[in-house]
Amino acid sequence: MSNLAELLRIEERENLWQAEIDGLHLWAAIRTTVLSERLYRTFGHSRPAKSRRAIGPLLAPSKWSGYSAFARDLFLKRAARYSTLIFKDISTRLGDTDRVYAPFFELLPRPLVMETNFTSARPRLGKIGNAEVYTEDVMRGWVLLRGRFHPVNSHQRSRIREFAHNIGHLYRLEDQSAALAVRIAHFYTSYRPMRDFVARHLLPRVDSRVVIAHAASYSNLNALLNRVLHDLDCTVVEPQHGTVHSEHFAYQFPEVCQQAGHASHAYLPDVLLTFGEQWERIIRVPYRCFTVGYAHLDRAAKQLRQSIQEDANRILIISQGIVTSQMVQIALRLAEIDPHRQIIFKLHPNEVVFTERYATLESVANVQVVRAGNVYELIAACRTIIGYSSTVLYEALAFGRKRIFVLDNDALDLEVGTRFQTVDQLVDLLGTPDAGYGEVDPAPLWADQPDARLRAFLAQPT
Repeated sequence: MSNLAELLRIEERENLWQAEIDGLHLWAAIRTTVLSERLYRTFGHSRPAKSRRAIGPLLAPSKWSGYSAFARDLFLKRAARYSTLIFKDISTRLGDTDRVYAPFFELLPRPLVMETNFTSARPRLGKIGNAEVYTEDVMRGWVLLRGRFHPVNSHQRSRIREFAHNIGHLYRLEDQSAALAVRIAHFYTSYRPMRDFVARHLLPRVDSRVVIAHAASYSNLNALLNRVLHDLDCTVVEPQHGTVHSEHFAYQFPEVCQQAGHASHAYLPDVLLTFGEQWERIIRVPYRCFTVGYAHLDRAAKQLRQSIQEDANRILIISQGIVTSQMVQIALRLAEIDPHRQIIFKLHPNEVVFTERYATLESVANVQVVRAGNVYELIAACRTIIGYSSTVLYEALAFGRKRIFVLDNDALDLEVGTRFQTVDQLVDLLGTPDAGYGEVDPAPLWADQPDARLRAFLAQPT
């Protein structure tokens, strides 16, 4: 039995989706936190991202211009109308475009986009294609502040603590029980202000009740937004934004969740738009999937394979927040062995803030740390790619014959390249000409004609 399968068995056996207070289901508030924390501890992973609940970044002066723009345009310009509501975060941005949502910005006549970056950085607002982009942080701040006016009572607090204590015991996270109780209480007190904000300030401006929501299959506040949207008679559509696999907690649910009318459905999307049929074979979810392809990758691969010359002397390391330290050690060793070979160390967007994890690379002459930019340009320019479970390892298959080396893990369901367990083994494999080439057919991963497929989906009646 896989590590995640055991966690899902507990979820089903203990009927965790049945616990509720006033119709809000408590497990939805912490499912992502609990399953991810248990898996991180099992595999010795580091945390991939900073906490997204703190109010500090929301009050930063850098955010004030975004708040004033929202107030000016959506509170005062009451005549403005939009076609579709989109919730997303900034991690999918690539300069002036967006690797996941650009096709929506092009095909929808005037989408209203609520975008957040969960940091103190200044939001990037304005128009992208047909879309009007505002900061979602205004809603997050509203919810945090207004939620304080509706605290849980003593009886509710007792029930929340009891549930959190039980979860801590079931998943061997006893030291997290108090923090889980805080999360559940925040989830509960956030429902009314979030519903009021969406109902009063967003939906009245939008023609469609089909809402596009980023990472909607994740629980916690994503689940709360889904619940709010469903309670307001909206259909929630999630575009696939990265890899999914058999050990990915957000896309694996116990069999009981497949039952009609199950409590989990209110907290999940109604449709997942996938990159290709292969991903649909891997996931176990209680909602519909629709293949639309990956338009950004399709365009970029065709263009960059023609315009960028591949360099056999460059190695691209794709880091991830859960394994930064391991990737740093790989980069240091390879840089030491061959000082004339350039090592490009690409950080995940959520990993950038953890500067202490990769600071040792900054002083290495032949290592270039890349915090942002077009990863596809890096793929096109490098013959050799090293990673863990990033989507980039799959995306590299669209760029022709690349040497791909994978730090061994359970989160990669397809053999895209050659696995290794130690740096010494990797060094030996790099010296083996036949190593690094997988036998995966990229066609089922990336469906053809992505623009036509998305257009066909958007033309469907809700």
